[in-house]
Amino acid sequence: MKKRPAGGIPEPLHLLCDFWSAGKAMQSVKWIVAAAMMISALGCSSMRAPAVKTDMKDPCYFLSMKQKGQLIGKGQIEDHVGTWYDIWIVPGYVWPARRVKTYVNKAGQSFAEYGQATKYQTLFETSGDFFDWAYDDTLKEFTIKGVPRAWRKYWSAAEKRTEKRVFGWWFAYPWAVLEGTVDTIIRIPVGLGGAAVGTAIGAVGVPAYYMVDSAVVGTWHLGMNAILLPAVGATWNTLIAPPLSLVGQKPAPSRVDGFWVTQLSKDELVSDPPPDRPVRAEDIKALAEWGHVLLVKGRPYEEKSKALAQKALSEIARINRAWEESEKTIREEEKAAVYPMLPDESQKKAMDALKGLRFDSECSLRSENEIRQYLANRLRLSPDEVNRAMALLSLYPPPKVISGKPVRSKTDPLLRSIDIIETME
Repeated sequence: MKKRPAGGIPEPLHLLCDFWSAGKAMQSVKWIVAAAMMISALGCSSMRAPAVKTDMKDPCYFLSMKQKGQLIGKGQIEDHVGTWYDIWIVPGYVWPARRVKTYVNKAGQSFAEYGQATKYQTLFETSGDFFDWAYDDTLKEFTIKGVPRAWRKYWSAAEKRTEKRVFGWWFAYPWAVLEGTVDTIIRIPVGLGGAAVGTAIGAVGVPAYYMVDSAVVGTWHLGMNAILLPAVGATWNTLIAPPLSLVGQKPAPSRVDGFWVTQLSKDELVSDPPPDRPVRAEDIKALAEWGHVLLVKGRPYEEKSKALAQKALSEIARINRAWEESEKTIREEEKAAVYPMLPDESQKKAMDALKGLRFDSECSLRSENEIRQYLANRLRLSPDEVNRAMALLSLYPPPKVISGKPVRSKTDPLLRSIDIIETME
C-alpha cells in the first residue's frame, strides 16, 4: 500500500479510493456511508457549497452533532446565530409524540362524557323535542284539531254560497264534501305517520345516537389521530431523518425557499401546547373579573367614543337630508324636461311600435346588452354616457301597455284536490 501524502485529503477518503480501485464495489458503499458519518460528525470539512457564501464564524458545511439531533428529534434545525429552520418532509419524533398525548387526552374526554350529566340532559331534551313534534304538532294540531277545522272552513264557505244563492249554489255542499274528504284523507295518514316517526326517533333514534357518538369520536381520536398517524410519522422520520442528517448542509437564510425549508419565528417554534382540559369555575371567575377591570378602565374612552359617534351620525343625517332635497329638486327638473317629449311627433312612431310590442320596462331590462352595444357602437357614446342612458331608460321607460286583470284559472275536482294538499296547514 502506497504511503499517503501528508495533509490535504482526509484518511477516510483515501481508503474509499483504495477499495473502489480494487473493485470491491459492495464494500465501498459501506465505506462511503462511514466516510459521510465521519466527515459530518467532525462538523467541518474541506467540502463547501460552491454557490453559497457561509458565515466565517461557522464555516462548516455539514450539520453538527447537535443539529443532527435537532433534525431527527424535532424536524427543525438551529444555526449558529440562533435562527431556527423547519424541514417540511422531516416530522421528527416530537410532533408524533405530542400528537399521541393530545389525542389520547381527547379520546379520554370523549369516553368520559358517558359519566357526565350534561350528555344525558341533552339526550332527554332532544328526545323531548321529537316527542313534542310527534304528538303536539303532528298528531294533535295537524290531525286531531286539523280535520274538524278543515271541515268547518269548507262547510262555512258552502253555507255562505247557499245563502247568497250564487250560481250553482245547490252544488256548494257536495263540493264542500269533496274538499273535506280530500283534506281528511291526507291529514289522517300524514298525522299518524308523523307521530309514529317522531316517536321512534325520540324513543330509539336519539338515545342510540347519543350512546354511540362519544364512542365513535373517542375511537377515531384514539385509533387514527393517536395511533395510526403518529406511527406513520415516526416511521417516516426513522427512514428519512438519519440520511438527511448525514448529508444535509447547514441551513442559512440564503438556502430558505419558503416551501421545502422555512425560517421560523419565535412564535412558530415547536413548544408544548397548552393543557387541554375543561373550563373550570376558577377560570370563569378570573376571566369575568378581568373583564370587569377592563370595563371600568375603558369607561371614559367608551363615553368619548359614543359622543363622537353621535356627533358623526348627526352630521351624516344632516348631509343626507341636504343631498336628498337637492337630488329631489334635480329629479323634478329632469322630469319636467323629459315628460313633454313623450307626445313629441318625432318619437311618436317609435313609441307606438314599442307599445304594440308590449315593450315595457321589464322587456327593456332583458334587452340591456343589445341596447348598450347599439349606444356604444352605432351612436358612438362613451362608457359613462352609455351608463347614464341606461339609467335614464330605467327611470323613464316607454309608456306601459295597460292590460286587463287575468281571469282566475279554471278548476275541477282533481285540480281543487291538489290545491287543498298544497295549501294544507
